[in-house]
Amino acid sequence: MASEQAGSEWFHGRRRFAGGLAAGAAGLAAWNGLENGLVGNLGGIGDSSLFAPRALAAQEQVEIPAPESVTLDTTKDGVVVKGTYYGGTNKDETVPILMVHDFGKHNRGEFHRLALGLQKAAGHAVLSIDLRGHGESTLRKKLDGTEETLTSDKLKPADFTAMVAADLEVAKRFLMTKHHAKELNIDRLVVVGAGQMGSVVALNWTYQDWSWKQTPFLRQGQDVKALVLLSPVSAFKTLKTTPAFTHPYITSGLSVLLVAGRGESEYKQLYNRFSGKGRYKPDEEKPEERAKRQDLYMYAIETDLRGAGLLSPELPVNNYILQFIRLRVVERGEDFPWKSRERKVG
Repeated sequence: MASEQAGSEWFHGRRRFAGGLAAGAAGLAAWNGLENGLVGNLGGIGDSSLFAPRALAAQEQVEIPAPESVTLDTTKDGVVVKGTYYGGTNKDETVPILMVHDFGKHNRGEFHRLALGLQKAAGHAVLSIDLRGHGESTLRKKLDGTEETLTSDKLKPADFTAMVAADLEVAKRFLMTKHHAKELNIDRLVVVGAGQMGSVVALNWTYQDWSWKQTPFLRQGQDVKALVLLSPVSAFKTLKTTPAFTHPYITSGLSVLLVAGRGESEYKQLYNRFSGKGRYKPDEEKPEERAKRQDLYMYAIETDLRGAGLLSPELPVNNYILQFIRLRVVERGEDFPWKSRERKVG
């Protein structure tokens, strides 16, 4: 009953905000026009009433899997990563979404309302994990057989690097098992990163996903098709995002949604860095074309909330994420058909 209530509240939260898509240096038009028809018959990113009821009705005949606590594979350096999995309902057309939290007292629980909403509204599959030193991911098994307790305040520079290289890789491995079972389509992967650490780790892992060397016998990576960053920054601790922007897919092909609160500024700089030469430039005179081709959005909301706080039911950000995924992944499903990812032999 509590889960049903949370899913319902997720769509009908009061909207106490002002603003629109903040205009970047590249000249992106104000996004408040989306609510006035720029997206045409797709409903508009800002209008929850046009999308949610229709999607919920489609899901009424389907049993929604209960959230499941999962223990992922142990990382290469011995960390036991914990997570929560919200199973999808669209079989091999299911969009998988990986959620990454911020530093310190933050953990995967902050995404529960968003995960339930995405699952119930559109049948998406969601995996939220506790990064090392956070939440329940505090155990490291050492090679000598001893164990170490990890806490966020004791993490070393190598641990932040390993969040990208190891923690999210075991999360991807878990989702791959679901792909092999045709319970989702890994080629439609969406990543959500919240706050300083979450946004940097999410972006750097997306870059890593698109940097694997390809072979004739096995496709590696190139699965992340959309990225959502809440209160993003360009660096955290020893992690920098500069290398990510050297990849042409990051700057020209990846669908990106940036959301920030009052007084934040780095998201504007990141917007400009995502605006590569090959990126579609929105044209207000061609709303239908814009609806199909626009793949970079940034949204500023008049609130002091940051990171996962932007997912408050008082704000429309949960629904913006739902709509963004619909526009940039679901509506383009034919571009990302399910394919076997088993290693080819011979």
